[in-house]
Amino acid sequence: MFDTRLTLILAETSDTVQIATLLIGAVSTIFAGFISYKMAELNLHAKQAGIAAESAAADAAVKAEAVRLQAARAATAVEQVKITLHDTRSTLNDQLTALTAQGAKTLELVNGGMKAQLILHANTARTLAEITKEPADVEASKLASRLLSEHLQQGAEIAQREAVHRELAQKEIATPEHAA
Repeated sequence: MFDTRLTLILAETSDTVQIATLLIGAVSTIFAGFISYKMAELNLHAKQAGIAAESAAADAAVKAEAVRLQAARAATAVEQVKITLHDTRSTLNDQLTALTAQGAKTLELVNGGMKAQLILHANTARTLAEITKEPADVEASKLASRLLSEHLQQGAEIAQREAVHRELAQKEIATPEHAA
């Protein structure tokens, strides 16, 4: 379960880095557009003094349109990454939930079978010890009872840890950053 959570965290970090990279690219494109606009403005002032004003204005308009198109493409890419991240996170959460449920059912089945075997063995060993009163049978009865008690104690500890993990998982899912 820890490895799965680490994988999810690494996947989320990777997606965050990709989003940040796209955003930095968009900001750089917008900044380049701003610089282009300011350069065109300076050229316009210089050309008003006699240097081809129409050519500079046309250049600035073309550059501004190119920047606008690049910014629109970057915004579309960022939105697509957001959608993909949300879909992937949702799919992974569903798969993790299904896997966790299957693991819990398997554990319950195995532990239930082990418990039944230990109870049967403890009762059989106790009955045999009562009948024979042999030291080896009495010792086997004590050992079987101890193993049953240890198994029941371990089961209780596991159930308690799982309850804490479920509670933490519910709190984590309920946080605003996971709701998006």
